Amino acid sequence: KAAPQATTMQVQSSPDNNTWTNIPGATNVSLTTSQLASTYYRLVVTCTNGGTSSNSTSIQVVSPALVSGTFTINNALPTGGSNFNSFNDASNYIKCGINGPVVFNVDAASGPYTEQLIIDPVFGTSSLNTVTFNGNGRTMYYASANTNQRAIITLDGADHIKIKSLVLDASAGTYGSGVWMINNADNNNIEDCI
Repeated sequence: KAAPQATTMQVQSSPDNNTWTNIPGATNVSLTTSQLASTYYRLVVTCTNGGTSSNSTSIQVVSPALVSGTFTINNALPTGGSNFNSFNDASNYIKCGINGPVVFNVDAASGPYTEQLIIDPVFGTSSLNTVTFNGNGRTMYYASANTNQRAIITLDGADHIKIKSLVLDASAGTYGSGVWMINNADNNNIEDCI
């Protein structure tokens, strides 16, 4: 009976599926990482008794383009183009990051909006590259029955977010708050909100 062969594993990355680079410390079957650009990955398994290696089929993980510009939020229209049907649709659009200021103007004839919005850190935000939600006096409702999620809007570690001219109504819930800033959320601006 032959002795089992010892193997080593190494995950590699490539920008073009031709030139491969070992990822330091990535010597397991799985890898958790982040990336700023679309990247190919493969696993190289090498037999330690002889050095023969075999490469897995490569896979490409596509990174969406970073976002900047001015958009609308209007719940009378579907999400598409430069419009978002909800605050959550707008927030989801920037989850992979921004590369310039982003402004979401709520249509003054739209609403009300019945939702809870939780914004995590957004890659690329800064004192210049802010994310602004211009509420135009429209109303967001959220009726919380969860003592751990009381706020209509939670900035959970998110920085450089501006919320302007928005009516936040939590009166129908067991618990209720307008805006929570938690987990070192700072450099945020809540202005002219009710």
